[in-house]
Amino acid sequence: MSFVAAFTTPGLHGYSVRFSPFLGARLAVVSCQQYGISGTGNVLIFDNTSSGLVLRQSFVWGESLFDLSWSESNANIVVTAGGDGCLHLWDVDRTPEAGPVNVLKGHSREVYGVDWCLARYSANLVLSASWDKTVKLWNIGDGRCLNTFTGHEHIVYSAVWSPLVPKCFASVSGDRTIRIWDIRKSYMAGITLQGHEAEILSCDWSKYDQNVVASAATDGSIRVWDLRNPRQFLKQLSDHQYAVRRVKFSPFDGNVLLSCSYDFTVKTWNIGAQSTAIEVIEHHTEFVYGIDFNLHIPGQIADCSWDETVKVYSPVSLQPALR
Repeated sequence: MSFVAAFTTPGLHGYSVRFSPFLGARLAVVSCQQYGISGTGNVLIFDNTSSGLVLRQSFVWGESLFDLSWSESNANIVVTAGGDGCLHLWDVDRTPEAGPVNVLKGHSREVYGVDWCLARYSANLVLSASWDKTVKLWNIGDGRCLNTFTGHEHIVYSAVWSPLVPKCFASVSGDRTIRIWDIRKSYMAGITLQGHEAEILSCDWSKYDQNVVASAATDGSIRVWDLRNPRQFLKQLSDHQYAVRRVKFSPFDGNVLLSCSYDFTVKTWNIGAQSTAIEVIEHHTEFVYGIDFNLHIPGQIADCSWDETVKVYSPVSLQPALR
């Protein structure tokens, strides 16, 4: 593994990390005091420099923050998901004292996931996933909630836009299902997969095949699905010992998958070749909650953990010449 750029966040436990879609050296992290049970939430903006990670900006919110997503149309805007049931819009060029640009209230329970739409035709559309068992669709431009998607019977942990199919997203829940939605039909999911034998915490879409989705559950399993055959998964990956908190497909290779877990590890996978991890990264001492690929630097990833650290590095298995 190449040089690891690391930053310690004393008293702040990492929940989510995302690279900027505009600037290859910039990333944002949301972290919480007291493991997100109580205390403040924090938005941390870093630049990855030749001398390591440099904290560029920091914002504090009075409630826990669990997830974030960068705007796809403005390099300075980040949206966060909060324990107060709100979405918060932040301008990273503003001073910390200025607070969020806007706060959107609509959920009756904690918001655990947020995702900004990739499509240019809908640059202001954001999804939020909540403990109130719903997903909401927002127009960030004017702050309106456009639709509420009901059907899940437990906490919705994540809702993620399809990068290839317009107006389509996937959601996963503690009810053990993966649901595929059309934003024009909030009353019923188009496809419902009986996904795992445990709560499902995360999902992601392949960037190369519009029918392929990966899901990750509290029993340590990852499953890869072809939506044309929703009754049976394509492959199961079972190397993790505890809950898999997030799973991400590579933007550079349709067979490469990244996962992080409560077993303190990050793992890389080649779903086209084998069912065991091709690399295991063990550089954390607590739950690993956030992972992301850098869109600008092939092979570079970031992670964040409850051990109060953020790390940027390039795993050996993700280097093009070695795959």
